[in-house]
Amino acid sequence: GRERQLARMFSNLKGFDVCVIDCHADSSEITTNTMMLADYLLIPLTLDQWGYDGLSDVLTRLSSYREILGEDGVKVKVIGFLPTKVKLTTGADGVKKDQLLVAQGVRQALQEQFPNMLLPDIRFSADIEKAQVSQQTIFDYENFNLKSNAAKDNWALVEKLEKEIFKKGAAKNGK
Repeated sequence: GRERQLARMFSNLKGFDVCVIDCHADSSEITTNTMMLADYLLIPLTLDQWGYDGLSDVLTRLSSYREILGEDGVKVKVIGFLPTKVKLTTGADGVKKDQLLVAQGVRQALQEQFPNMLLPDIRFSADIEKAQVSQQTIFDYENFNLKSNAAKDNWALVEKLEKEIFKKGAAKNGK
């Protein structure tokens, strides 16, 4: 059906080890198609009530798809939850103490509810927003100099995922 359109489009794609599809955590067709196509699912979230509720919605939908289509119909593995736009201190940037307390509470709830699923933070940086306005990745925006904390955090994430995914893939393929 319609939830497999993306899989059909990608079925003849050759020559790539990894394809990253970045989409909103909503109930749109593109998100559903992505969940049906993917081998791995990385779920970004903000450490606030909206982020926590959004995560719950995504996991509920994934569970529903598995109930309807069976485990063979939905093979995606959730590899982790990625805290984004994280502000660690109070101060001139306007982060309030109560926001930090909420973030700490959400982090603690996630660690208790989903042990070992919380990935390292992607810290807030205005450069991310500037890169988006310029329609560039943070790496292109900074000419791969990794100046901002967010760029450093994203690069560390890429390296971590590369090791984990390719290591598992190589082991699965007997290499």
